[in-house]
Formats: sequence, structure tokens, C-alpha cells
Amino acid sequence: RFPRAAAVVRALPNIAVQVRRGVVPLFSEDQGDGLRDRMLRLFAPLGYAVWCASEAEFGAVGAVSGAGPAYIARYIAALAAAGEARGLQPDVALTVARETVFGAGWLAATTGEPMDEIVRRVRSPNGTTEAGLKVFDAELPDLVERTLAAAARRSAELAQAARAIDSTPARS
Repeated sequence: RFPRAAAVVRALPNIAVQVRRGVVPLFSEDQGDGLRDRMLRLFAPLGYAVWCASEAEFGAVGAVSGAGPAYIARYIAALAAAGEARGLQPDVALTVARETVFGAGWLAATTGEPMDEIVRRVRSPNGTTEAGLKVFDAELPDLVERTLAAAARRSAELAQAARAIDSTPARS
């Protein structure tokens, strides 16, 4: 469709690029001189641009980052609802939930600490965090895996449908 294109690079920016904190996986089978560096520089102002070594890696990054903001938004809403159920005013509960998620994410991003280290720093032996983590650790990993698996299945269905459309002969 672009006969003079020097290369075709796929990019899958997530919604957070609108605040320059997005994730943009990049992939190309074309490997022209400096292509990777040029594309990383081009997309870097949108957040974190990552060059993927394969189509599979591109899909994996996209699965986490593409729908991830929706999943995090649902988590924030659930955290706020739980705060409301404990007597917080709706606006306070939502602000506390948003700021807690933002603060934890920023802490993780700026310190580079492993997630287990952040948990260790928050958790007290036999304390409230540990009690909640027992529920999280029992249920969250499987829930996240099932969520991403469902998204991946749907992605494969959409890709198959797109290939079917592309292989349909053009009508004159």
C-alpha cells in the first residue's frame, strides 16, 4: 500500500501516551541502517518505547500494555469501592485509590526495586498488609493469567479475521 516505504514498523501505543507515560512496543521485519534507533527516538517522547525482537514479543508486550490501563482502572475503581464500603466519601475513596496506585507505580519506576522488596517494606509480620496479601497471592496471579489469556485468544481471532479479509480477492 506504500510502494516507496523504506520499512514497515508496527507500533502499538497504549492510551497513556496522551500523558507521555505510555508504552509503545515496536517491531519490524525490516532491518535498515539505524531503523531501530530512529524509531526508538521517535516514540520515546510518548513514554517507554521498546523494540521487540519478534512478533511474539510484540504481541506479549501489547497484551500487557495495551489493555493494562483498563485493568488498572478497574482495580482503582474496586479499591475505591472497598474504601467507600468502609465509610470513605466517594470522592475521597477514588482520590486515595488513584494516588495509591500512582504512588506505588512511581515508587517502583523511580527506585527500580524488585516488587518483592516493595512488598517487604510495606508488610509487617502478622500485620494487616500480610493478611490482605494472603488473599491476593492466592487469587491474583491466576486471575491476571486468565485475563491475559482471554485477551490473547481474542487477539488471535481478530488477526485471523484480518488475514481472511486481506486474502479476499478485490472486486472490480
